[in-house]
Amino acid sequence: MKVLNALKIVAVVLVVAGFVLVPVAYIVKKEGLAKGRSPSREGLRERYMHHMGREHHFIEKLGLNEEQQEKLLEQRRQQHAEGKELAEQLKAQRKLLREEFDKLVPDPKALKKISAEIKKVEGQMLDLRINGILATKEILTPQQYQQMKELREEYRQKPKGFIEKIRDWWRKRLR
Repeated sequence: MKVLNALKIVAVVLVVAGFVLVPVAYIVKKEGLAKGRSPSREGLRERYMHHMGREHHFIEKLGLNEEQQEKLLEQRRQQHAEGKELAEQLKAQRKLLREEFDKLVPDPKALKKISAEIKKVEGQMLDLRINGILATKEILTPQQYQQMKELREEYRQKPKGFIEKIRDWWRKRLR
């Protein structure tokens, strides 16, 4: 009887290990990282373009002149910095909201105040986005802007890798 139970436990452990190791092996194989092989140059370039920003990719594809490149990159950096600051404020306010809801008896006035602050920050984020789009339209020619929209749509249509899908799933859960 004990041998049978031990065999059942070993079988369960092997099945669970298979569920864990098979996806990991698939990712390693897909990324070309098994047995010391390095990812292809194109894979590295794609990863760089994805993580370091699409701005450089767009600049390359749109054929921007030096002045446009400088203005666009500066505008994007500034918008990113402001957006990051607003995102931190929003995160802090959402944390306060969760903490208030976690109290045994939440204070309705405090909830309304936090809610108003969240709405204010979200409005500022929307304004930042709109101003960023308008600034980009001022920098680019109408043809370049149209081409950028097409490139952005093309980028969105690319299938995501396993890791990016997991990362996106967690980001949605953590918001």
